[in-house]
Amino acid sequence: MWSSGGCRPISTVNIQHVASLHETVQVRAGVAVTETLPDWVLEAADELEMVDYQPEALRKRLRRGNVQPKAQVERALDGFFRIDNLTALRELTLKRKALHTQRKLQQSDDSAALLVPALSAETVLVCVLRGDEAQALVRRGVHLADRLRGRLVVLRISEPGAGLEADASRGYQETVKALQLARVLGAEVHTLIAHSNVADTLVGFATDVGASQLVLGERSRSWLRELFGGSILRRVLQGTSDVDVHIVRRAER
Repeated sequence: MWSSGGCRPISTVNIQHVASLHETVQVRAGVAVTETLPDWVLEAADELEMVDYQPEALRKRLRRGNVQPKAQVERALDGFFRIDNLTALRELTLKRKALHTQRKLQQSDDSAALLVPALSAETVLVCVLRGDEAQALVRRGVHLADRLRGRLVVLRISEPGAGLEADASRGYQETVKALQLARVLGAEVHTLIAHSNVADTLVGFATDVGASQLVLGERSRSWLRELFGGSILRRVLQGTSDVDVHIVRRAER
């Protein structure tokens, strides 16, 4: 749209395409999306307007053929357009719009900032290991840091003895993509080699950055089986204070 002040582009996006919410949408609404929009694009908008439909009202439009071809209506009603799916997506949209409004108020002026909670003392640490859940961990960490209005740190710990050399494996490629995603989404990214063991490396780094929230993945390579036997969790709890540990289950594909 053009105005006297120049070009003012207006666009639309569905909540399921926001990058940091990719995994949350897949878990809560059962929707797997391949195209995503970087969060910074959304945050750069001066204003967000929510096009709000009650789930049942949207389903009525679908039945009338206003959304998809009539031949696809029944399948859509039993799939993506189920009431529980639409309710979950609407809730995520409301929360994201509220977060965007809070941030814009805080940036506007000091008097408005008094009405908005300041950044908290929370530090969310995401520990990324080799495996196909790496990007899901980053997205969950971004979402958690947003809700807590805290700092986000992403740590990659390499396998003992493996160093930082490039690797053609699927796990390594997934990890590289996850670290790239973390940078795009505004996280601090660090890489360490576990010279002694993974537990000590993780605990030491968590202490250094003052982590209050720790995000770990459920699946990993065999050299990290100890993680899910409780040893790393036990070491984290013993070696740090006031740390909440989040174990993220990988959505089935």
